[in-house]
Amino acid sequence: MKDKNIAIDLDDTLISHKNQYYSSITQYSQSSWKIKDSAKKYLPLLADLGYKFHLITARCSSETKDVNDIVLYIEKSLDITFESITLTDGKEKGIYAHNKQCICIIDDNLNFLADCEAYNVIPLLFGKRKIPYNKHFSNLYACLSWKEVYEFLCKN
Repeated sequence: MKDKNIAIDLDDTLISHKNQYYSSITQYSQSSWKIKDSAKKYLPLLADLGYKFHLITARCSSETKDVNDIVLYIEKSLDITFESITLTDGKEKGIYAHNKQCICIIDDNLNFLADCEAYNVIPLLFGKRKIPYNKHFSNLYACLSWKEVYEFLCKN
């Protein structure tokens, strides 16, 4: 089996914002976001199965401190470790996942998954029940929750 590296998006995939409006100038605090409940349960289970996590977010490099603080909180809360943190400044994420040798990337935004298949990275569209029609994808999967991500990874 290929390495068990998986790429994970941050916003609306791993965490939810209590205040849905945010921008790069907003100062994040623990009170403005929360770890998704299903992530709390299934990320530690995936870690126990030997999966390694790489955070790949579209956030800008000016948000590095905020992202690092959030990741540190998640790591301590869930007793997991992220192997790497990448901020793409709004770019597609497939090349970044490929460079980390990830088998898949989990993201709630279809636009950031657009180049995944070109780099042999399986795109998992998070938080969606149905896959929107898009002729650019032949191997796109939808996972409504982290439970479905867990089930998908255990099957493949």
